Amino acid sequence: MLHGTHDMYTLWENGMSMDQNDPSIVTTPTSATASDNHIPISNTRESVEHTLKLGLKGSYNILNYLKVYSQIDWIHKVNPGNLSTNIPTSDLQISIGVEYSL
Repeated sequence: MLHGTHDMYTLWENGMSMDQNDPSIVTTPTSATASDNHIPISNTRESVEHTLKLGLKGSYNILNYLKVYSQIDWIHKVNPGNLSTNIPTSDLQISIGVEYSL
């Protein structure tokens, strides 16, 4: 998955000016801010974030009413937060469970 540097919180402009007081600057139609979603401010983002997720899951019926399952996922991000200076990060997530049905 590729995450670009522009999102719904990025300022859009009609002209070429980046002056926040310029009337040609038009904000997106929302009152939310970038900090609401814990994402970096759009004018600091300068590279595309690349995300690779690989996963494997399975289940096994022990009895007709009892099943066990597990899942493992590896997530790797390059340019996390859309900043090329951030080092690549990886995360391994493991889930296991039991299902009982009547």
